[in-house]
Amino acid sequence: MDHDTKALLLECGAGVQMAVGAIDDVLGQTRDKKLEQALLSCREAHKALGQQTKALLDAEHIPEKGANAMARGMSWLKTSTKLAVSPADETVADLITDDDRSEENIIPGAFDPRVAEAVANAVAKAARESGVARL
Repeated sequence: MDHDTKALLLECGAGVQMAVGAIDDVLGQTRDKKLEQALLSCREAHKALGQQTKALLDAEHIPEKGANAMARGMSWLKTSTKLAVSPADETVADLITDDDRSEENIIPGAFDPRVAEAVANAVAKAARESGVARL
């Protein structure tokens, strides 16, 4: 296996770990059974992909690497902030547009440029509505 393939496998493994973690974070907040089942199915598919990736890395005697701390932190912050602002299923789902949504793409990535604006707008709206902000 060449160097680039090994590097890609390492990144895929880290990405799968982050995806499973993000799905786990959201699962506790879902109330819609259909969404919950889709998330559970997606989590199992990601876990299987993670096992396949690990097997390929093990065959090359390459230890797995975790996701970069900054990426993990940004992912957690985005998910936690969005859920805190409005802990509803549609809040999580609305970050992915209908054009982008698929079985494999139900939660936006940590560096999706739409996330920062959506979170900032939701926090500002919640602050105004709660009386914390007077604008």
